[in-house]
Amino acid sequence: MFKPLTLDKRYTVYKLPGDWVNDARLESGQQYSRIDESIIKKYFSERSRQAQLSNLLSKGFIGYLLHNGKDWINYIWCSTPQTPPPNHIPRKIHDPRTYWIFFCRTNDAFRNQGYYSYCLKLFCDRLIEAFGVEKTRIYIDTELELIAADKAIRKAGFEECGYLALNRIYIPRLLDIKFGKWHKSAGEPVE
Repeated sequence: MFKPLTLDKRYTVYKLPGDWVNDARLESGQQYSRIDESIIKKYFSERSRQAQLSNLLSKGFIGYLLHNGKDWINYIWCSTPQTPPPNHIPRKIHDPRTYWIFFCRTNDAFRNQGYYSYCLKLFCDRLIEAFGVEKTRIYIDTELELIAADKAIRKAGFEECGYLALNRIYIPRLLDIKFGKWHKSAGEPVE
């Protein structure tokens, strides 16, 4: 008999403010590339990581990779109005007009050097300049207990706009139900 796994999680939600200004510039020797299959094959040798990133690409998510031509430094992905929401967000509470940043990673060799905030700035600037995204449609979240991520997100210019209370009931290969509520901050539109 299967016993369902129940997960209760809380995520702080942040939004890019309308008056946000990007102060990050690419450093010498770095490149910021939109992720495609050739980028995945060049920078990721692990088959599981290749499959994971290719899966995100096949769903239409937008991803960018900071690299130095030899090693990857950081990658960031986001959903768009044409894609499903990030996997942890239930469809019923997701605003389909948003660009929701998720699945951000910094290579272990480059951690604790400020690359997460730096790349969030580069990524948001790319969304705004290359894709015409309104600043106030760009969101990101992090688990409440991830203090370092919270600091990096705020340093990149995001402002807290509420929290997600999410629940998941999961039985492997049988059931995966996600539900929850977005508790929006005062002044944040409820739709």
